[in-house]
Amino acid sequence: MRLVKAGRTGAEIAATLQISLPSVQNIKKAAGLVRGSKKPSTKKAKPAGVVACLLQYKLGGTAPVADADWQFLAVDSATPYLAVFDSAAAGTALWLRGAWMNTHQEKGPFSSVLATRVPG
Repeated sequence: MRLVKAGRTGAEIAATLQISLPSVQNIKKAAGLVRGSKKPSTKKAKPAGVVACLLQYKLGGTAPVADADWQFLAVDSATPYLAVFDSAAAGTALWLRGAWMNTHQEKGPFSSVLATRVPG
């Protein structure tokens, strides 16, 4: 699933993923980084052996092409995660990706890149 294209908005990404709101949590769910719960469970949304999700972002400019283009956003162990950006960044292009981390702090492969814009 390739979602990054120059000029795509969060609304377009949301439509592609068939989600109503392009929030970090909804994007994580749509990219398969968070398991949905069809039946009640006492477990968290992380797969077995996983302790957190490493989140990275790129704000503004062109779409990221190399690992060096990404910046650390958070290590999220309890969803939903709310990313907060300066109000001056409203409307700026934003790219996100995530990777599961296990108990040894080893990360798995990164998700597909998701593109949106900073709301505001």
